[in-house]
Order: sequence, then structure tokens, then C-alpha cells
Amino acid sequence: MAMDSNSYKDLKVSRGFNYHYYVATAREKSKQNLVFIHGFGVASQDWRHQVRFFQELGYGIIAPDSLGYGGSSIIRDPQQLKLSLIAQDIVEILQHENIQSAIFVGQGGGSPIISRVAQLYPEKVTAAAFLAIPYAATPSPFDLKQVLKIQKDTFGYELFGYWEFLAMDPDAPVIAISNFEAFFNLIYPDDPKSWISLFGPSGAMKGYLLAGPDAVLPSPSWFSAEEKRLQYTTLQAFDLSGPFTYYKAYLENVQSEDGQQSVPLDRYRLSKPVFYGYGTEDYISLPAIGKQAVQSFCDGEKLTIREFKANHWMHLQVPDDVNRTLLDWLQGL
Repeated sequence: MAMDSNSYKDLKVSRGFNYHYYVATAREKSKQNLVFIHGFGVASQDWRHQVRFFQELGYGIIAPDSLGYGGSSIIRDPQQLKLSLIAQDIVEILQHENIQSAIFVGQGGGSPIISRVAQLYPEKVTAAAFLAIPYAATPSPFDLKQVLKIQKDTFGYELFGYWEFLAMDPDAPVIAISNFEAFFNLIYPDDPKSWISLFGPSGAMKGYLLAGPDAVLPSPSWFSAEEKRLQYTTLQAFDLSGPFTYYKAYLENVQSEDGQQSVPLDRYRLSKPVFYGYGTEDYISLPAIGKQAVQSFCDGEKLTIREFKANHWMHLQVPDDVNRTLLDWLQGL
């Protein structure tokens, strides 16, 4: 079930961009505010299971459509997607809603955003939860060919080969939409191991999308018919050039330069309570990498690590498990 459209607001932040965001006021002062930041997907609607669950428990909710998604401004300039600038935008939304601090929850591409909020505006972050992609201190200068070689030597296959297609191929948005069933069934795989051969390796995603109807992967059986319809029709209506620009910001080293310029060295290590949840069937955002990251840059005494028998999209695939586990963590803060 989609989130209530009547609970959305729009805010023009100081940079001039519009943010469309879901908001629900905490029922009582003892209940904290939760800020949900999505990654690739159907914008704030990706959090529908978590929003419904925690709102019914009385928590305050802020769930924005990130730039390039949903009802927020479409951005095709990677310079405008610097994490420091997006973090500033998120803080402006909180200020507009008179929220002094909150617990942040990010998934996938939302995790680097809340990482930067925690680094630059620590007073705004009570605690932070990261799903699939962990807390990131700040990205190093990015050489995709070198990264892919290291990944293949270490794990036996490339993990980020799809970045080049999504970020650098001007036809990528059109190819994805023109072959949308194939694209959807790869993004949300029925067999998560298909990511090893069709997602991570260089050229594999584009080759699969252009291979014709006989090559289309099975529909994800872990979605109910209603859930698949919502996810499918919503994503199909998006201008994918906006979401794909986030990958360009990494490949063009916009994010690494931004991190080096905006984040002081003493902010790399996160002292806040941190939750990291990973999917045992995630073959791109590998748990081994995620655990090493949070153990290196987060306070071990305030760190909670949990696994989910799920793929990259645990908040959609096993939402009840994710909700209960997050609630246990919240109640223990």
C-alpha cells in the first residue's frame, strides 16, 4: 500500500531546489523523530513498510524524495549532488519542521547521505542505521578500472561494472525504460545470484537489457502482486536520468573531492550509536566489506550489526523482520 499522498509537503531549499517529503508528527514528546533516506528505487515510497510500522507506534517521520526522484527536483548536474550539499538540504527540511535532532535510517544510496549529515551536522543525529551500504567515512579518489580489478582479484567478479553504464552511457535511461521488464527483474532479482553475472561485471547490464525478450529474467516472486505493481509502475514513470546522475558524481570524483574539502579528519570516525544491517544474499554490497567499514570507523561499544536473509532490498523483501529488528535497536538506545 502506497504512503498517503496527503501527508506530503514541498519545500524549496536555499539552493533553489524543491524537495517533496512525507511528514508525520510524533504523537508524544517521548517518541523520537525518524528520518528515512532512500537509495535507488521508488523514492520515499521505498520506505512504505517502515513508515507505516513506526508511525503507528507514534514515532515522528520525515521521508524525503531525494533529488532526482519522485516529486523532488530532477538533477542532471553531478556537481549539485555533492553529499555536503544534500546534507545541508536535509538539515533545512528538519529546521523547517522544527526538528532539533533525529534518528536517521538509510538504505543503499541513502547511506552515504546520512553519513555526511552525521559528519557535518552531528548535533542533528541522535543515532544512525545503515541498510545494505554501511557508514562511509569519505570516498577516496575513484579509478573505476583499478577498483574493478581489485574486486575481481579479491571476490572473483567485478561488483561495480554497472556504474560505467548507468553513469557514462548517455543512452542508459532510454535503454532501461525501453526494456523495462528486463531492467526491473534485474534490479529486483528473483535469483539474487544473477547479480554476479548480469549486474556487477562491466558491460553485463547493458548486454542483458539489449538481449531481447527471451533473455528477460523471471519476475521477483518475493513481491506480492500488489507490491510489484506499485514498485513497477512507480519506477517506470520516473525520469531515470536523475537517479543515474548519482553514479556519475562518484565516477567523476565529485564525491571524493567534496568529502576531502568538507569533512574534517576528526569527523571521519562516527561516535554515535550505529546500526548496520546486511543481506546474506546481497552479491554487490557485500557484507564482508560493510562489516569491515563499520568496525573501522564506528564506536564498537555503540555498534549493532544484524543480518537478514534477504537480498539488497531487505526493507522491501523482509519488511517485518527489518521493522522488528530496528525497533529492538531503537528501544535499546
